Amino acid sequence: MNKKAFSAIFVIAIIMAGLVVLNLKAEEVLVKARYMMLACERCNHLKVQWASDSSLVGKVIIPESDKIDIESMIGDSLENNESLCMRGRKYLFDANVLRIVPDGVRFFVQELVALKKCERTKK
Repeated sequence: MNKKAFSAIFVIAIIMAGLVVLNLKAEEVLVKARYMMLACERCNHLKVQWASDSSLVGKVIIPESDKIDIESMIGDSLENNESLCMRGRKYLFDANVLRIVPDGVRFFVQELVALKKCERTKK
């Protein structure tokens, strides 16, 4: 194998490894969040009110999904004036390269669940 072919394969392997690492997700969690009214177009920031992973409570999440239309999900919650209850996974590596304010944790939404499932359990 010549040097050019090896270099091309090496660069492609590095890029693919980087993409895999950037898309690693944590354990599945249940999150209750409310839309944050921001003055930017297409900002889908949500403030976490409750989560089965307590480290997310009070943080801002940026929902993403390939199954659910995030904009309509948020629009429906605003129409009904209620929070959202979602099952999903936060991304492990989350670099805010574009310096979006407020900074948020990217969150992959797997499904929207009934709000009563996100009610806090009293201990």
